Amino acid sequence: MFVFPIDTFNERIVREALLNAISHRDYQIAGSVFVRQFRDKLVVESPGGFPYGITVDNILNRQSPRNLLIAKIFQLCGLVERSGQGMNLIYELAVREAKPLPDFRGTDAYFVRLTLSGQVIDKSMLATFKKIGDERLEKMTTDDYILLSKLFSDKRHEGIQPERFAHLAELGIVEQTANGIKIANGESLSVANRSLSVAATDRKQAVIDFLKTNEQAKTRDLIEVVGLSDGRVRALLRTMVEDGTIEKVGNNRFASYRLTENLL
Repeated sequence: MFVFPIDTFNERIVREALLNAISHRDYQIAGSVFVRQFRDKLVVESPGGFPYGITVDNILNRQSPRNLLIAKIFQLCGLVERSGQGMNLIYELAVREAKPLPDFRGTDAYFVRLTLSGQVIDKSMLATFKKIGDERLEKMTTDDYILLSKLFSDKRHEGIQPERFAHLAELGIVEQTANGIKIANGESLSVANRSLSVAATDRKQAVIDFLKTNEQAKTRDLIEVVGLSDGRVRALLRTMVEDGTIEKVGNNRFASYRLTENLL
């Protein structure tokens, strides 16, 4: 019902990318900073690789300015919005606009190549950030932004630890259920359901809670509850039968499960 105009290239992101390229390039190497504009992406290239100690993995958490005087001049001129956090701002604004994270593929020891995409990857992601509101967005960390971006964009992302959602849960943006993570307003993040690894004890408790409400359940009913494959759910149920938590009613594909009397 609402239209959200999104510029192909955000002015603040482009400015931060240029300031980073100018202040962190290696001036001992001949060459210039190049900005290559395409229909749906912007590529910024600067001479010299990453400063000493900086990698793609730690670029948001570690600072190592190659040209400190230039960086200070930019700050004194008011060109830098958040001193030492220009790259963090680039990541956060990209996520707010539902665009892919900055891409450093092609970077080597002699050139840094930063690619900024202009394509919106998920319109529902835009709507979600509108619902979150500016007040809570300001309290989010860069890691929070990246985490939400992965949930929306990376369909094969696995191994996201539940504790990483703690701050988002405190802000009331997400809530954790037996099935995974949901946006607090009730919209399901199905990717999160597939990605979260739930401890075995949590899976057992999820089955117990479901059977307390539904009395009996077949294997297919519990697959969605614990978020595992058919084979792994059957193995979990066998374990719970053996330890006396549940009992099996019927045989083969017609079998169902219910709690033992001591848990009712």
